[in-house]
Formats: sequence, structure tokens, C-alpha cells
Amino acid sequence: MIPMIFGIGGPRSMQGLRALLQTAWTHFERLLSALDRVVAALVAPITPLSRAIGG
Repeated sequence: MIPMIFGIGGPRSMQGLRALLQTAWTHFERLLSALDRVVAALVAPITPLSRAIGG
């Protein structure tokens, strides 16, 4: 038996940790992708106007 140093559970409590971290990472990547698309959509209409005025 492994002694509980911190008193927050044993190895069995970590069984679902990998799946939880994978799910969190997947959702984080999707969030970044969505934010990237939003920023690109907001910036895209401005770019042709600024080139036409400046050049």
C-alpha cells in the first residue's frame, strides 16, 4: 500500500485523469481555432480598404 502523503486520494482516483486531460485539451484547441476564425473574419474586411487608401 502506498502511503498518502497529501491525503487527497490514491492511484485509483487518477484513473480517469488522462481522459479528462485529453478532453480538456481538445476543447482548448477548438476554442483557439474558433477565436482564430473570429479574428480573421473581423480583420479581413479591413485589409482591402486600407490597401486601397494607402496605395
